[in-house]
Amino acid sequence: MDIKAHRDLLRRRFAVQARVHPKTLPFRRAENVVPMIELARPAKTDRLLDVACGWGFVVLEFRPLVASAVGVDLTPEMVDLAVKTAAGRGARGVEYVVGDAEDLEFPDASFDIVTCRFTFHHFGRPAKALAQMKRVLAPGGRLVLYDYLASSDGARARLHNRIESLRDPCHVKVYSMSSRPSSGGRGWRRGRAW
Repeated sequence: MDIKAHRDLLRRRFAVQARVHPKTLPFRRAENVVPMIELARPAKTDRLLDVACGWGFVVLEFRPLVASAVGVDLTPEMVDLAVKTAAGRGARGVEYVVGDAEDLEFPDASFDIVTCRFTFHHFGRPAKALAQMKRVLAPGGRLVLYDYLASSDGARARLHNRIESLRDPCHVKVYSMSSRPSSGGRGWRRGRAW
């Protein structure tokens, strides 16, 4: 995979979504962040990073529960939309920055909670993104990846990924519980945070 070409495709596709998204915002508000919050067990002293934050709703849902919340996204238009959405809701203590999940520009151990929702399947180098998320996570912190899972049956998983690729040209791979990117760490755990 040409990583630069893939990043450019992601930026273009999500820039279009950012322009269309304000019209659909009331319907998307109902997106469920509750399982992520339950897994993360946030405390008022925690610092949160949401990777590939899109329009920032995960940050907005976590913010009342943590000390600070930062969202990072590859697409400047999505970051602009997140900033406008937060301002429109009067959210305080939130920050949104343009950045790459595979090269997070934050110091080691900067966050107590790192989240990533329905985006892992877009990463061209998922092991690198996962290593970056773990790097910025403080000791004892919680990493919550919330994404689709493919079947453990190889044929079904390949079909699932083929369908997703036809539907979404930015799609790379949906992982199953048995197939995961090598990260040098523990494997997937269903319904649990690392």
